[in-house]
Amino acid sequence: MTRGQPSEAAARVNCRHHGLTCLTRDGVLWTRVNTGELMPGVMTPMAWSYYAYGVELGLRRGFHYLGMINADEALFPLSPDERIVASFHGRLSGNVNVARRIFSTLPGVSGDDIERDLLGSVRADVIDLPHPSRLPALMIRVPRALLTVGRQAHAHQQRIRAWWRDVVDGDRLRRGHDPAQTIASALDEFVATLRLQICMRVFGQAVSAQLAAVADRVGQPHALGTLLGGAAATEESRVADDLYSLAGESLSIEAFLAEHGYQGPNSGDPSARVWREDPRPIERLLGALADAEPPTERRARAVAERNRLVAKIIADVPLRHRPLTELAIRMAPIAARSIEVTKTSMLLSVDVGRAAARAIGDQIVAAGIADDIDDVFHLYCNEMAGAGDPAISPLITARKALHATFLSEELPETWQGNPIVSAGQQVPIADVTTLRGLGVSPGVVRGRVRIVRDSADEISVNEGDILVCPTTDPSWVSLMTLAAALVIDIGAAASHGAIVARELGVPCVTGTRSGTRQLRDGDIVEVDGCTGIVEVLERPSGVTGRA
Repeated sequence: MTRGQPSEAAARVNCRHHGLTCLTRDGVLWTRVNTGELMPGVMTPMAWSYYAYGVELGLRRGFHYLGMINADEALFPLSPDERIVASFHGRLSGNVNVARRIFSTLPGVSGDDIERDLLGSVRADVIDLPHPSRLPALMIRVPRALLTVGRQAHAHQQRIRAWWRDVVDGDRLRRGHDPAQTIASALDEFVATLRLQICMRVFGQAVSAQLAAVADRVGQPHALGTLLGGAAATEESRVADDLYSLAGESLSIEAFLAEHGYQGPNSGDPSARVWREDPRPIERLLGALADAEPPTERRARAVAERNRLVAKIIADVPLRHRPLTELAIRMAPIAARSIEVTKTSMLLSVDVGRAAARAIGDQIVAAGIADDIDDVFHLYCNEMAGAGDPAISPLITARKALHATFLSEELPETWQGNPIVSAGQQVPIADVTTLRGLGVSPGVVRGRVRIVRDSADEISVNEGDILVCPTTDPSWVSLMTLAAALVIDIGAAASHGAIVARELGVPCVTGTRSGTRQLRDGDIVEVDGCTGIVEVLERPSGVTGRA
C-alpha cells in the first residue's frame, strides 16, 4: 500500500452505511453511464472493495503514471467530492467534474470531449481551466506509455489468465490456496489492471477525439461509429467464434469453459454466478447459435464497409490533415483491442476473488455463522480473514437488509449533488414511435424487438431479433452474436457495448435512457446505427407504450 494511503477500512469510515452511500456537495455532477457497465446493479460490500475502492486506486495510479496528476493526487481521497467514482445507495457512479479536470490536462482533449463521451451531451456553462504545469510530465510520460503500455497490458493478461487457471478449479477454489489471502491478491491484481486500463482509455480517448474532429471536418458527424470500429480481434470476438464452434459441436463445453468460464451474466459483480459455475445460460442459446450466421462473416462485412467509408473520408480530408487522420484511423482498432484486453484481466481477477469468497462462504455456513454461501459477499475484502468470528453474523444480517432496501430504490442516471431516490417502480411513459440515442455502430436494419433486462434471465432470442437492454457486460456477447442490432439504455461511444457491437459488426444505438420501457417485445422497428434513431414501424395490437 502506498505510503500515506488510507486503508480500505479508513476509506469506508468517511461514508454513511460503511461506504455504500456517500454525501456530496450540490455542484458535483454524477453519472451512472459507463459505471453501470463496469458494475451493474447494487453493490455488496465485497463489490464495493473492488469498484469504489479498487477502481479509484487503480485509476489514480494510472493517471499518475501518465503524468496527468501529481503523486499526492494518486492517493485515495477521503472526500467523495474529489473521487473519480463513489457509491450512492449501492450504485457505482462516476464524478464528471473530476473526470473533466483530469482528462483536460491532455493536449488536444477538452473536458467537453470527456463529458460528451460519458453522457452523449455537454453542458453549455462549464469552462475547464488550463493545466500548463502538467505539460513537462505529460511530454515525457505519455509517449513512453503509448510505446510500452500495450505490451504491458497483454503480458499482464497472460499472467492473470495463467493465475486464474492455477487457482480456480472448475466451480471452486483449488485446494492448497488460502481463501482470504487469495482475495487480497485478487484485489491487488484488479488495482494493477485498472492502472493499465486507464492508460488504454486515455489512448482511446485521444484517438476518439481526433476521429470526431475528422468526421465533423468532412461533414459526416454520424461516421464516428464506423471510424472507431475495425478488425480489433477483441476477447469478445473470440468468445463469439468459440460459441459458434460450441453450437456446431466442433468445440466441447469443457474446452469452452476452460477458456471463458470466468464470464457469465453480470460477470463484473463478484456475487454473480458465471459460466464455469452455471453453464445453463449458454446451453439455452446453442440451438439458435447453431443456425446463426458465422460471426466471422458478419465481421468481414463490417470491416469492408468501414474500409469503404474510410477511403471516402480520407479523400475528402484536406491534404495537410491526412497524415494525422490516417494514423488515428489505424490506431482505432488497436485502442479497442487494448481496452478489452484489460477488461478481460479485470474479470479474471474478480473471478479469482469470487471463487475464494465462496470457499469462505462454505466455511461460515458450516460454522453456523451464515445461512447461505453467498452471505459472504456482504463482507468487505479486508474483513474476509475474520469471517470465522461468530460476532460477524449480525453484521451480515444488517447488511443484507440494507442491500434489500437499496434494491427497492431507483436512482436517476445523472444528477448533481445527492441523488433523488424514488421507490423502485416503473413510471408510466408516453407511447412513442421514435426513439433517439447515439449511433455508435453503423448499419440500418429492421427486426422484432426482444427486451432483455438481465442476461441471466431464461430468455429466447432468435437470429435477427433487435436486442433491447439496459446495459451490457462481456457476458452479453452470446446474445449480441444472435442480434440483428442493439438498442441500449445506458452508454456512449466509448462504452463496452459500443466497442463490442462495432467489433461484431452489429448496428447499435446506445444512450436511449428508456428504450427498455418505451419499446415492447414484438415491436417491429428500424434501427439506424449511424443517426441513433429507432423507428417503431409496427406494434402488436393491444400493446401500449405505458410501463
